[in-house]
Amino acid sequence: MSLALPGAESYVFPQPGLTLFGGIRDAAPDAWGRRVIEARVKAEANGLPESTYLLAAGSNRVGALDIRATLDAPPHSVAGAVLQLQGLLDAAEAVEAGRPVPEELAALLGAGVSLGGARPKAAVVDDAGVGWVAKFPSRTDRYSVTA
Repeated sequence: MSLALPGAESYVFPQPGLTLFGGIRDAAPDAWGRRVIEARVKAEANGLPESTYLLAAGSNRVGALDIRATLDAPPHSVAGAVLQLQGLLDAAEAVEAGRPVPEELAALLGAGVSLGGARPKAAVVDDAGVGWVAKFPSRTDRYSVTA
């Protein structure tokens, strides 16, 4: 026996024009995280499959949905004990300007992927193990919002 509910077909496939269901797409990185991932792999803007953005965002993302390649894959952390704020600032400036990120700064970029939003930012951990969000200036700032 099958049960037919009015409008049930909208639960079988994503809405027209979308490649993923909204809840899964919402787990993907926002504008800044996408730009960071693209800079790391030297890809064009929005030029990667959604699965790549979801997998590259790490297990500690805002939104709490953790996307992994397999059911038994270990958590993937993209934020770490990063206190190299000047290096992060330099990397963020390169990403925002569309310039290649110097190799010595590329490893730092993962710290900004999982936070969401459009502003340049990174998750950092201080010497005491306390987590912080470092926000960096943007070329579009009309006033200072960095912290």
